[in-house]
Amino acid sequence: MLFFFPRGNHPHCVMQSRRFQSLLPNFEQLGVQVVGVSVDSTEQQQYFRDFCVLRFPLISDAAFTLSRQYGVLETADVDGEQVTYARRETFLIDPRGCIYQHWTDVDPDTHAATVLDRVQDVFGWPI
Repeated sequence: MLFFFPRGNHPHCVMQSRRFQSLLPNFEQLGVQVVGVSVDSTEQQQYFRDFCVLRFPLISDAAFTLSRQYGVLETADVDGEQVTYARRETFLIDPRGCIYQHWTDVDPDTHAATVLDRVQDVFGWPI
């Protein structure tokens, strides 16, 4: 499962990542690997991972390759400056590499639980 988030230093990104971390044992029990992706540099990702005490991998997409490939790359005017980031979207990917489900416009506070509920429905296993 790939979840894209705009920037590691944003409070909503911290919240979303910590929610996935708190449910990580449940995802692992179902055989789902959680991976976060943003356009932050590798160094920024490492700082963010340490700051949030995350045990799942984060991918630095500073070249925008993955974000562009998944169609989540966006540029916005922030205080008169053009800022490029990955929209907050999540992809549940099956073992063959096919996208099983795609979530857009996600709530960073409740999204991890929403994804876990869907995974439980897919596999039919309550935790």
